[in-house]
Amino acid sequence: MPSLIGRLSGSARRISPGTVIFFLLFYLYVWLRIDPSLLYFWASPVLPAFSLGSEFRSGFLVHPGGPVEYAAAFLSQFYYYPWAGSLVITAAAMLMWASSRSYLKPIVGPSGKLLHFVPAVLFLMLYNRYDHALALGLAFVLAVWGACLYVQSRRLGSWVRLPAFLVLLGLVYYAGAGASLLYALLCGLMELAAPGGVAFALLCFAAGAVVPWLARRAVCDVTPAEAYVRLLPLFHPRNVANAVIGLGLGLGLCLSLALIAAAAVIWRWARRGKNGLRPRAIAQRAVPARPSSAGLLAKGFWAPAALFLITAVVVWLSFETRLNGFIAVESCARLEEWDKVLERARQIHARNRDPWICYDVNRALFHTRRLPDEMFSYYQHPAALLFPPPKLMDNLKSFPFELVMKFSDIFYELGRVNESEHMAYEVFTWTGNRPMVLKRLAMINIIKERPAAARDYLLALEKDLIDGRWARDCLSRLGADPSSAGDEDVRRIRSLVPAKDDVKDIPVEAVLEECLQANKSNRMAFEYLMGHLLLNRRLDEAVRNLPRLSDFDYVGVPRSYEEAVLIYQLATGHRVDLHGRSISPQTMERFRGFYQIINSYRGNLAGARQALVKDYEDTYFYYYVFGPVGVGT
Repeated sequence: MPSLIGRLSGSARRISPGTVIFFLLFYLYVWLRIDPSLLYFWASPVLPAFSLGSEFRSGFLVHPGGPVEYAAAFLSQFYYYPWAGSLVITAAAMLMWASSRSYLKPIVGPSGKLLHFVPAVLFLMLYNRYDHALALGLAFVLAVWGACLYVQSRRLGSWVRLPAFLVLLGLVYYAGAGASLLYALLCGLMELAAPGGVAFALLCFAAGAVVPWLARRAVCDVTPAEAYVRLLPLFHPRNVANAVIGLGLGLGLCLSLALIAAAAVIWRWARRGKNGLRPRAIAQRAVPARPSSAGLLAKGFWAPAALFLITAVVVWLSFETRLNGFIAVESCARLEEWDKVLERARQIHARNRDPWICYDVNRALFHTRRLPDEMFSYYQHPAALLFPPPKLMDNLKSFPFELVMKFSDIFYELGRVNESEHMAYEVFTWTGNRPMVLKRLAMINIIKERPAAARDYLLALEKDLIDGRWARDCLSRLGADPSSAGDEDVRRIRSLVPAKDDVKDIPVEAVLEECLQANKSNRMAFEYLMGHLLLNRRLDEAVRNLPRLSDFDYVGVPRSYEEAVLIYQLATGHRVDLHGRSISPQTMERFRGFYQIINSYRGNLAGARQALVKDYEDTYFYYYVFGPVGVGT
């Protein structure tokens, strides 16, 4: 056995300069364009939860595929650091290349060495779509290395053939679940290539189909789907964006070697039959005596160059630009990097206006004290500020996980901790022990003065590789001060909680009014209320709320409120009392210029919009007249 492993590892060590360059570019692409940290901070089920400790680990050791899933969950925690996550993904791709090379070399010989890269390229394309494919990739490697070991074991004698296959099949099934089907398929294809191997090939296929059934009946209490396709693309979780494409790429990855091997076997048998050659074992005759033109071409410059060019074009075009932008904004919001949220959002909306991003944009504008002045400098949508709680609560399962977590964050900051807790619990049931969810639930229980419940979440979070230190510090503070009366953030949120924080069938403005009645200094509730009224063009109600400016430290009147006042005065003829405040000359000048252009087009709004977009698109004037379609590039 050591000699077999030595042959395989020796084959993997012989790496050409072109291969080194390929995987160096692979690493840089994953690091600089895909950025694995985006997967880590995305509140989505595609990235598995992970905790240290025997209790969490033991849960993976009692079902088929558990060892591979545990390894993938552990390694995926390194995505927190983009350079380390990129290294993990690249290392997995290199293992796929090395195993593919060891399996395909006896079949296609040197003339097909470029085919060894196919699984790695498909693996990269899955990450282009932000499908967490690490478990799938590790299962693939396990199956292919198992098939390589089986092929090598055949050389030890026919008496080793069946025991070796069955032992390896059992090991692959326990560690990789559905990967055993791929292992059996690859072994069977090798047998079909050998003289008299048809019968044993059928035995391989039959054993691959029967072993999961036997394991489910006699050993494992799992569903048929878990017994047969766990860790295969049909079972593998993926994001909802173009899920069919993700499924196709996953199936292509799993079946790529089998399809290549089957095509090579058919071609060789057809060629030998045509020339009247006697069939021989492929493992004994890997390459024709005389090098083929394909082999000579592969040894030259143009074939590798073509591989790099085709791979670069396919990978670049398959990148999910829209999803990347959405996750990038959400990740920055999760890290509370508010300036980066606004920077990335402006870049995204220049290409594709996505209402979902508005939630993070408005939170970022609020936290940077720019919401009343710059709200309409960004794309806005009437329903993308604060979703009505009754509709949200009745249909939580119809929303993507990441969007529900956004709502939980917003309601938490508003002081509506019961609603925030309910949403966080829903995400917890869907995604498991995610650090962001455990943090939110721990803090809510601290605010509600339930230290025992908070401690339970913190103890779970303590086992996290990344956020364990934060949890230990919080546990220490909680032990010293169970009521957390000395925590400034806790005191601030407690001061915002309404007297009746429950889910009622009331509109958004009533939700925010309750927050202001509980604490008139709830700046977020005020700015969100004003923003909601402006987005829905309810200027009379917005004007009635302007006296609340005195409850805060605004200097003058924020710009979007000024613009709303001028529109209201023009539409109604009533002058608004600003209680000692005044509208700035700059806003007055822009207002006159805007309506001069509007009037000059005599009702032709399409023409007026084109004339106004350059200088006025960032104003409430423009939004009020033309709506969200023409806002914020």
